[in-house]
Amino acid sequence: MKKFEVGKIYRERKYYSDVDVEIKVVRRTDKTITFVYTKANWWKDDITKEYRKKISYYGRDEVLYLGDNWAAPSIDSEPVEEITEAVEVS
Repeated sequence: MKKFEVGKIYRERKYYSDVDVEIKVVRRTDKTITFVYTKANWWKDDITKEYRKKISYYGRDEVLYLGDNWAAPSIDSEPVEEITEAVEVS
């Protein structure tokens, strides 16, 4: 089961460009995550404020749904560092 960890950066999986939503986890409990946005994005204007959201689950992995709308960003619990590793194809 993948979990959000304090201090790590997570990204929305729908987009891989300048419009993606990226967060850094500041604090967490068993049921909630407190985070800040790491860069300006289309979802929120105030990126200096701390936000708190309830943790949801997709299968056995943790996920954050940032809104109730179908187009609202969702962020899964796989850190950015693990995604952006270069893979060499031979």
